[in-house]
Amino acid sequence: LPGLIFWTLAVLLLFLNLGMRGIAGSEGRWLEVVREMFLRANFLQPTVNFEPYFDKPLVSYWLIAFLSWLNGGVVNELLARIPSAIAGLAALWATRSIAFRLWDRKSADAAGWILLTVYSFAFWGRLGEADMLNTAFSTLAVAWYVIRRDKTDFGSYLLFGLLCSVGAQTKGLGAAAVPVMLVVVDVILRRSWKRHFNVSLFAAGFVSLGFYLIPFLMAM
Repeated sequence: LPGLIFWTLAVLLLFLNLGMRGIAGSEGRWLEVVREMFLRANFLQPTVNFEPYFDKPLVSYWLIAFLSWLNGGVVNELLARIPSAIAGLAALWATRSIAFRLWDRKSADAAGWILLTVYSFAFWGRLGEADMLNTAFSTLAVAWYVIRRDKTDFGSYLLFGLLCSVGAQTKGLGAAAVPVMLVVVDVILRRSWKRHFNVSLFAAGFVSLGFYLIPFLMAM
């Protein structure tokens, strides 16, 4: 029952009347970029007023474009905000997972409620921008590390790297830098760096870097 109440309130907070408010702040840039992508039939080189606009990477635009494509190519406020709302739910799950793995269920519940009731969480989780996507991928990467931090296989390293790569393609390299710094600190404190310093780590890092660079190479 407590879990049902938590997730019901989370969904209501992030999705209720999501498309009713008009465009606010920087949302206009995201909607305009996606609108012009459809007009130009070019989803690799974002523009505003048909001038090149590479202020943010492509993935946040692509998510809105995909939902708009399902809507017949029509971009609106609701479709622009759905990725952020879903990312908010993902960030909540990842936060609870980290707390549960490190401590216990009571800590997970407390962590979830703290995040859910932070004003800026609802603010960014209901905007058609990249901030909540950035937060979600960073938190998911940390959660995956906590779940698999005693594993040294290629797959564990690769998924962590891909989460960082996709997150960096939503807003910037901060989505990769924050999880990596946290992992480095934890590995040093636990004195497990020698075990993780292996071929699988470097191979996964190389693949993840290539995955991150793909949208840039396509845009070129």
